[in-house]
Amino acid sequence: MATASESSDPCTLTAAEVLTAAKVEQRIATRGVSDLRFYNGQTHQGVFALPNFIRTLLSQLLTPLTDGNTTLEEEPPTSRLKIIPYT
Repeated sequence: MATASESSDPCTLTAAEVLTAAKVEQRIATRGVSDLRFYNGQTHQGVFALPNFIRTLLSQLLTPLTDGNTTLEEEPPTSRLKIIPYT
């Protein structure tokens, strides 16, 4: 899953702006949504949780290409993941 925005950076949210499980539950109730089988405040937070190996990979990534940066400034590594054949 990926999201993008030109006006909102989730890394710069203040504590009041963070969408907590309780706030999600409140929004669901306010909007009159009921009979949800999967989605709730806790699952909302869980779908954004990353396993440790993904966190490690993301911390090693290069600067993303943007309109103003169309070339890689350094050589990409040959591989970050080890592929183990199924035998």
